[in-house]
Formats: sequence, C-alpha cells, structure tokens
Amino acid sequence: MGSLYIRCNGCKLMFPSSSSFAFRKLINGAVAGFVATIASHFAYGALFGSIYGSFREVLPMDSRLKGALFGLALWAGSYLGWLPALDILRPATRHPWRRNLIMILAHVVWGATLDGALQKLNTRD
Repeated sequence: MGSLYIRCNGCKLMFPSSSSFAFRKLINGAVAGFVATIASHFAYGALFGSIYGSFREVLPMDSRLKGALFGLALWAGSYLGWLPALDILRPATRHPWRRNLIMILAHVVWGATLDGALQKLNTRD
C-alpha cells in the first residue's frame, strides 16, 4: 500500500501507508460532519423561511423591515437560545464581537432577501 498525498495551497503533505487508513477515516468523518452541518443549516433556514411566509402578511410594517427583524430574531433565538441550550455551540455572548456582527448581518440580509423573494412570488399570482 502506498503513501497518502494531500495537496493544499501549493504544499504536498505525505502520510505513510500505516497512517493512511486512520487519516482517511478522520477525513471522511470530518467531511460527513461538514455535509450534515450544511444540510441541516439549509433545512433549518427553509423551515423557518416557510414559517415566516405563512405569517408575514399579518404584521403591519414595511416588508423588508419585517424580514430583517425576522432574521435578527432567528439569529437571537438560535445563537443565544437553543444552540447553547443543547450544548451545540457556545452562546453568542462568548464569541468575538466581529463574528457576532457578521452573523447578525448575514441573518438580517437573509431575512430581508427572504421577504423580497416572497413579495415577488406573491405578486406573480
């Protein structure tokens, strides 16, 4: 059995054949975990996007503002609520402020974009 070679940013890492199996098992586990994380993140977003779509007409305020506030509420409920409660992630209060800012902005943009897409879909009917 030969050695395992990995290329990364112009570097070539070599692992002897004795460590290849353990390393491949580690890499496969990490890739599976990453795929599961991405899939669950998108499923969570789709679930809450559909929940938002079912009640967005009830709230009397500007639609983009509604979406942005929904994204902010989703961030707060997740990163300050159920993720730390289930010990999946530390609470956002223990993360660097720059990370929190990026995550908050990403969720606000997601919410505003969600509302904009729903608005366009509803005007096509």
